[in-house]
Amino acid sequence: MSGELNLRKEQVQQAAFEAWNKDRKNTCILHTGLGKTFLMFKCIIASGAKQVLILFEANIREANIKADITQYKKFYGVDPMKGRKVIYMCYQSAYKTDIRSIFPEGKIFLGLDECHEITGKARWEFIRNSNLSDVDVLAITATLDKETIFEYDFGKSTKYDLINGIFPVCFTYNIESARQDGTTRDLQIYIYNHRLDNHSRNIVAGTKFQRWNTTEFAQNQHYNNEMRKWMFSRAENKEFILRSIMSKRSQFLYNLPSKIEECKKLLSVLPGRTLVFANSSKALIALDIPAIVSENPNYLKDLEKFQKGKINQIGSNKILLQGANLKDLDNIIFLSYYGKSKDAIQRAGGSLPLSI
Repeated sequence: MSGELNLRKEQVQQAAFEAWNKDRKNTCILHTGLGKTFLMFKCIIASGAKQVLILFEANIREANIKADITQYKKFYGVDPMKGRKVIYMCYQSAYKTDIRSIFPEGKIFLGLDECHEITGKARWEFIRNSNLSDVDVLAITATLDKETIFEYDFGKSTKYDLINGIFPVCFTYNIESARQDGTTRDLQIYIYNHRLDNHSRNIVAGTKFQRWNTTEFAQNQHYNNEMRKWMFSRAENKEFILRSIMSKRSQFLYNLPSKIEECKKLLSVLPGRTLVFANSSKALIALDIPAIVSENPNYLKDLEKFQKGKINQIGSNKILLQGANLKDLDNIIFLSYYGKSKDAIQRAGGSLPLSI
């Protein structure tokens, strides 16, 4: 079955490549786990450019891409980067420059890994400031938001419209396509019902001038009441206050002591190799398992241990969301998550069969 699966994935990659190869300045929307990096290698080879710039979200993505180069050489007998000058750069750094400051002349291949991440207000300056003539571009992602409107200094736009306007979407193979073709795994999903603690007064509340202890339940009620009150306010600073309350409430919910304790219980009995995803580094560190977060100075060593099977439990946030595919993963626990489905799809897509 694995041979058939790999063959079908290769067919999807080839179809995406052929769609891109017509104009060579396009976007491919490809479900996570279908081999987006291999697609990029095929495009680089076809481009013939001797200068390659690959932009991505997380630093550890560079090591992941280099590992995929080794796999590509193993499968196809070709080194896609041989004879090319390759520069890897995070979006956080790239927006400060432009493509011709990096490669002043000659043909260039530009790879935009998880291209939705370049649509931030500051990051998009890289595209606006770059002369893309004589540049082949592959923008690639698993999903592009078509609904949320973002405001830029040049107008309002969704991420989809912004990317599609510059690098037209030429190929789409989403999760529904993957499910119909059997190129994605079947997930066993379990919902762990949790209630806010209404007994232990372990939450510090109040202001910087007056503090007191309260329960999780009471603090959540406080935030909800504040939001309702300001929703009907006519004050000029209404939106600012509401965003502030929502942010505080989110951070409070991400770090609930009761959720952390329940997650510890799961980790103590769950067999196999487990990844815990959360939006809070503080919560992940509190689980007492290696946390792949920037606050952990040894996170790269811990990730390597997990990849080599020396440890079987790790936690992470955005660093692993778009940075690395994990080997032989059995379970994913969502300790906290965002409301949009995109991140959940990415978190689940790069792993092997799992339970949530």
